[in-house]
Amino acid sequence: FPSHDTGWKLNGETVIVDRNGQLMDGQHRLSAVVVANVPVPMLIVWDAEPSAFTTIDTGRSRKNSDFMSALGHKQATRLAAAAATIWKMYWEIPVQTKCPAEYAIQVVERYPSIDGWMARYVGSKTLRSIIPAGTIIPALVYLSDIANKPELAARIVDGLDRGMNLADGDPILALRNRMINYRSSGGRTDISSLWPAVVKTVNALEAGEQITKLQIPKTSIIQRPAKFAAHMSLIADARDLRDLTPPTQFTFKVRSQNDIMNKIVMGNF
Repeated sequence: FPSHDTGWKLNGETVIVDRNGQLMDGQHRLSAVVVANVPVPMLIVWDAEPSAFTTIDTGRSRKNSDFMSALGHKQATRLAAAAATIWKMYWEIPVQTKCPAEYAIQVVERYPSIDGWMARYVGSKTLRSIIPAGTIIPALVYLSDIANKPELAARIVDGLDRGMNLADGDPILALRNRMINYRSSGGRTDISSLWPAVVKTVNALEAGEQITKLQIPKTSIIQRPAKFAAHMSLIADARDLRDLTPPTQFTFKVRSQNDIMNKIVMGNF
């Protein structure tokens, strides 16, 4: 195949064709190739036993947390969730967008404070009980690494954890009360329900404003804090995630066996 800058990586996974010429594995990948109209290198296994079809793809798909764990990171599930939120916040993209594993790993490498905040989070039973790591840790990383206000991030952690020295009108107190009430009433803990409240709190703290009561409007995208762009414009190192571009989102019809075999496997692309 010719060389194309498609982002495709030859990872050793194969397209499998049985001895009767039927495609056993790879239909979705090859359908995407047809739609993209760009050839990519793949390994093809021919003449497989047809009865072996039931043994293909029976394992569990790897999650980002699996890759984090393989790299030696502790709290891999929480870390992967936090990294994904940071990436989505940077691009202001929909909540349901899947963060590629290599991007999540890059986020963790570029924002080393995330490990410290994770350790602080895990060490607090209160924090774990009122707010998910994937929701609060991205805000702490934003404040410490992008806004350059680590003392403000630390105040949020201490305030949410202990609830001490929080006067009426303090945005942290408003967030703490809202999270406790929300969880105690059985509210959902997904990020689309909680992230808007965290962003509103961060915005108020950076602006020096007060909040007496927080509402939690559900969001479809991961919004940036109000001063995100201004802070990011001053960063000239790897903390800028502009090279971690969201993958192109498109839908396509899975092609028929004959279409795939004729256009790709048999070289009629």
